Amino acid sequence: MSRRFCIRIAVAMLSFASVSVQAQPAAPAPSAIAAPVAPIPWSSLSPAEQKVLASVHKNWDELPPPAQQRLLRGAQRWSNLNPEQRAKVQERFQKWNAMTPDQRAKLRERY
Repeated sequence: MSRRFCIRIAVAMLSFASVSVQAQPAAPAPSAIAAPVAPIPWSSLSPAEQKVLASVHKNWDELPPPAQQRLLRGAQRWSNLNPEQRAKVQERFQKWNAMTPDQRAKLRERY
């Protein structure tokens, strides 16, 4: 599994954050995060989290800890979505995958 694919997964997981953002408490400001992030062992993930993150299992230990945390938060949010919200996220992910790199870059600039 390539690094590019892992990044795609991370972006996809983060993209559905907007679906449930109203139900989530505000994240702490970057200045509130003091300690460096430790790696998260795959074995410490719940079975539900492992199921959602199965596509990155082989590369999990190679991912930087902040990426592991982002993916884990995404997996946790995914578990809290209802079927309608999940369908919307999957639709957005399919649209994202269909975009050219140039289209993605332009979209990132907008947001």
